[in-house]
Amino acid sequence: SMLFGKCIQKGTKSFQKIFKMTQSGDVHRRKHRRGFMEKRLARREKSRVLWIDGVRFLAFGVVFTRHYFESFFPENIPEVRGGISAFLWRGITGKAAVSMFCVLLGYFVAASVKKYAFSEYTIRRYLYFMTHLLVVNVIAVMCVILFTLWKPAVGSVFIWSTLDLKLLWQWFFSDSLFFSYYLVPTFWCVADFFLASILIFFVQKGYAGRKSSHAIGRGEYYRIAVLYIIVAISLRVTWIANCLLGALLWIINDLRPPVLEKRVTLVILTVAMIVLYRMPNYTVENYSDYLAWGMSSFLCLLVCFRVKVLKRILGFPLFSVLGKYAFELYLSHVIVMNACMGFLYAAWETYLSRPLLIWVGYGSCFVLSLLLAFGIKKCAQILQQKFLGLYMER
Repeated sequence: SMLFGKCIQKGTKSFQKIFKMTQSGDVHRRKHRRGFMEKRLARREKSRVLWIDGVRFLAFGVVFTRHYFESFFPENIPEVRGGISAFLWRGITGKAAVSMFCVLLGYFVAASVKKYAFSEYTIRRYLYFMTHLLVVNVIAVMCVILFTLWKPAVGSVFIWSTLDLKLLWQWFFSDSLFFSYYLVPTFWCVADFFLASILIFFVQKGYAGRKSSHAIGRGEYYRIAVLYIIVAISLRVTWIANCLLGALLWIINDLRPPVLEKRVTLVILTVAMIVLYRMPNYTVENYSDYLAWGMSSFLCLLVCFRVKVLKRILGFPLFSVLGKYAFELYLSHVIVMNACMGFLYAAWETYLSRPLLIWVGYGSCFVLSLLLAFGIKKCAQILQQKFLGLYMER
């Protein structure tokens, strides 16, 4: 019996060792599987961001192209030329592209609610816009002083009839700190971008702050969505309304309604998107036109999120890399067009034919805008770090 008891004891210990080894192997396999899934999700997230950066770059491309031809070759604008080009380009305007920026901004503001407290987000958002405009307006002030004193024989918004340093300082201060647009009229949308960011974050945080990050129910999402729709329709500040559509897009994507995965639904949404893009006319722009562009941008992104082929096309590496500089490019291209291109055209027009001048100028303007955008982004990041450091030390 003693021998039998020892055999049982040894067998039990052996079984325990085998069980522990198996258990540790299971834990290792689970960790490996979890790590694999996390890497896979990270790759998906990276892919998602890449194609959205591609959308940003294409939207900037529309703004850049329209501004370029309107400034230097207005006879080549599709609406002026007429014919097939006017038909194909109908609805593809700078304001339509800004509507796309609005929807994207609203989407990412709604997605960032879990990361920051309201006060910290407000400070960060203000510093983001303020530092960018501060850098650009320093360049604009130098251009105004130089061009007004020199008065070159080229057209530019930087040429004043008389140099008023007091007014110049007031405009610089107002444009940089309060997001007005006296120095560079094209920056009219920045104030609306900032106000829309704060409004969306406040509304989303009001609901998400009361519950855990995963506990917001469908009913609350629906209430937020209805609130956004009502405000977007009733609000006369159109660009803020278009940003609210971006927040609505985030809610819809988070809810993942099955009906949006059906091909018939996607076809209907695509047709509605095209119709809305082409609705506005070019004689008198109004509130309904801007909102139509915002709704069409909303539908465009709603479809792109669900069609893999479109995401692959929009995620083209060059588009995604340049899309990270979309805001800086938006700021820099106006400076380049008003500060450099007039001189280049004056030097080139005797040597280049008209068609060649158009496209050489187009490429040169884009390259110069890109180089300036790199500098703006770097300087703005340094300033943001300095100001955030001072804020955190308080």
